[in-house]
Amino acid sequence: SALIFWPKPKLFSPLTNYSQVLEPKLQAKVGPLLPLDISTAKKLNVKARNYLVFNLDSGKVYLANQAADKISPASFTKLLTVQVALDLSSLDQLLTATETSVDKVPTTLGLKVGEQFKLSDLLRAAIATSANDAAATIAEGIATQNGLSPSDFIALMNQKADLLAMKDSHFANPDGLDDEAQYSTLLDIAKLIQNTVKNYPEIMAAAASDREDLAESSTHGFYYISNWNGL
Repeated sequence: SALIFWPKPKLFSPLTNYSQVLEPKLQAKVGPLLPLDISTAKKLNVKARNYLVFNLDSGKVYLANQAADKISPASFTKLLTVQVALDLSSLDQLLTATETSVDKVPTTLGLKVGEQFKLSDLLRAAIATSANDAAATIAEGIATQNGLSPSDFIALMNQKADLLAMKDSHFANPDGLDDEAQYSTLLDIAKLIQNTVKNYPEIMAAAASDREDLAESSTHGFYYISNWNGL
């Protein structure tokens, strides 16, 4: 018989500024982002208070109204969560669902404590189905993998937002549930979207996936992963 010791995550000491250590990984996939000029954008006679319609290739803004207002980013938050996760890990990385990561209100997949999933599968669940428990499991799992706390992961999300020049945004959770400390603007969210489209094909593939259920395995049960992205 033999004893096998799995490598433990490298824990950062209290004297280590982990944000500086990890910043090159966060910086690797940033931009280029097109500036959006809303000064000549048209408005619609609709009840929607905040909207922004722009061209991803040219940066031309067609329609805009109160695009600089601070609002809840809602599930656009998940785009930032998974960008940070992909910056720090690989799609094959196994992440474990915990009591806190599964304790979420709908939309959820219903993950069970102790189940393990590849980041690629949780990515699809978070993006296609907007599953809050999947997003939280990603955040906690990536934090643990890197010897960090969940709050450290949130700090890295805000650091990534700073690198994207999202100057009017702040994030307090990985799933997008309303929080007074979590806010953004449509102009900032547009930067997040541009960076997703230009630098993260894994996220785009997850958004395009449909009716690709998660088969039962030795580490988790069967899950139905629908796609709510009607467009």
